[in-house]
Amino acid sequence: MRVALLSSTEFGRRCLEEAVLGAADVEVVGILTTPQAIPISYSDEPVRICTHADFTGPARRAGCEVVTLTGKVTSDSYREALARWRPDLLLALGWYYMVPRSVREMAPMGCAGIHASLLPKYRGGAPIPWAIIHGEEEAGVSFFYFADGMDDGDLIGQAAVPIALDDTCATVYEKATEAAVGLLRALLPQMARGTAPRLVQDESRATYVDQRAPQAGHLLWREKSARQAHDWVRAQTRPYPGAFTYLGGEKVTLWATSLSDRPPRPDAAPGAVAFPVPEAADAFGVRCAAGGLVLVHEVETEADGPMAGAAFAEARGLDDRTILGAASLDAAGP
Repeated sequence: MRVALLSSTEFGRRCLEEAVLGAADVEVVGILTTPQAIPISYSDEPVRICTHADFTGPARRAGCEVVTLTGKVTSDSYREALARWRPDLLLALGWYYMVPRSVREMAPMGCAGIHASLLPKYRGGAPIPWAIIHGEEEAGVSFFYFADGMDDGDLIGQAAVPIALDDTCATVYEKATEAAVGLLRALLPQMARGTAPRLVQDESRATYVDQRAPQAGHLLWREKSARQAHDWVRAQTRPYPGAFTYLGGEKVTLWATSLSDRPPRPDAAPGAVAFPVPEAADAFGVRCAAGGLVLVHEVETEADGPMAGAAFAEARGLDDRTILGAASLDAAGP
C-alpha cells in the first residue's frame, strides 16, 4: 500500500516514525507539509502551529520526497505532488486543512486520518482543550476516513484515554499520541490487506466544537467555579498560548493551577487574591464564582517572563485587597 502523508506537526512526525514507517505492506511515497505559520479560514492573521515539526529527516529515512505547501492550500497545490507519487492512500496526521474530494479521489483508497476525540463527539477544532474545559474524564483518538463533512467519515478504529484532574493539554496530548501510534500499528497492515473495519458514525451522538484562538484564553473569574477555572488553565497551558487574566492593565498568563480546599473570605469578590496561602508556598489564591479558591502556581508577564505565583505576588505586592481582571474586558467577555 503506497501512502502519502499530510502533516505539519510533531504528532504526525511521531506517528510516521513509530507506526507508519516499517508497517507491514506499507510504503511511504511522499510527505506534504506546511510552514509553521499558515493562513487559515478562521483567523484574519496567519496561525502559528505550536507543535510544528520538520519532516526532512523522516523523509530521508523513508527515501521519499517532502513538499512544503505555501500560501493558501488549494487542490492544485496537492495535485502536482500526488500525480508524481501515485499513492493508494492519503494519510492526514496533524493536518489543519480540509482535504477536498477532488484530492481524496486521487488515491484509490481515499484519505484517512486521526482525530483527537472519540467521534462522533467533539468534531471540529481543538478537541483535547475543549474536552478538558468541559471537565471530561475521558478523551480519545479516532482513525477514520475523510468525507465531505467535518470529521464525519466512517470509523476504522478508536482508543480511549483517561483525563486526570492534574492532566494538562500537553499530558493528554501525549496519551493521545501513544494511543494513535497503537491504532496505526494495528490497523495500517489490515488496511493494506483489505481487512480493516469500516463503521458508519452515529449522527445522533454528534457534537461540535470550534477552533480556539489565543484571545479566547481570557479567564473571567466571575463566570468560572474553581474547578472550571482550573480546567480552563490546564486546557490551554503550554504548548498553547495560555489562559490569562489582568492585573490592572497588565496581562498575566496563567500556566499552572490547582484546587484548594480552603474557602476564601466570605466577602471576597470573584478575582480577589488570597496571599499568602499556607497550603502552597509557591502560589497565590484567586476567589472564583460560587466561592471556590484556585491556586496559581506559575504565571508569566511580558515584563518578567515566567515565574512562580508566590514570587509574582510578592513582586507586585498582591494581598487580600487585590482584584484580578480588567473590569472593561471582563464586562465584554472573551
